[in-house]
Amino acid sequence: MNKLVLIGVFSVFILGLLLIPQSSHAYYASSTVVNKYSSTVTTNQKTYGLGETIEFSGIVKPYEKERKLSIIVKDTLSNIVIMKTVPVNADGTFVFSFTDTANWKNGLYNVSAQYGYSEVDIGTTTFTLDP
Repeated sequence: MNKLVLIGVFSVFILGLLLIPQSSHAYYASSTVVNKYSSTVTTNQKTYGLGETIEFSGIVKPYEKERKLSIIVKDTLSNIVIMKTVPVNADGTFVFSFTDTANWKNGLYNVSAQYGYSEVDIGTTTFTLDP
């Protein structure tokens, strides 16, 4: 009888070892998050001088009337130099421009277009200020 108990316990132990790795796959399975909203942004030039008009344009998808589009421009030190909410047309397009660069420094600037605060892919581009 002791042999039967020992064989039973050993069998349960082996069975447990075989099943544990199988059940752990669900825990470690990778999941890909697909965002619902996306935006693209471009500039009308790659290099600008002081006082020149810098224009951004792009498209958001899908258009949603209440959703906000934020344009964020950062300098080479990642300081925010512009942060504006920009209107989006019903066809999903937008255009934003400014000329107030008198106090800006030479260098590369990073631009982000973020359409809302959740489920978003952020569009990015760069431009250079070279007075």
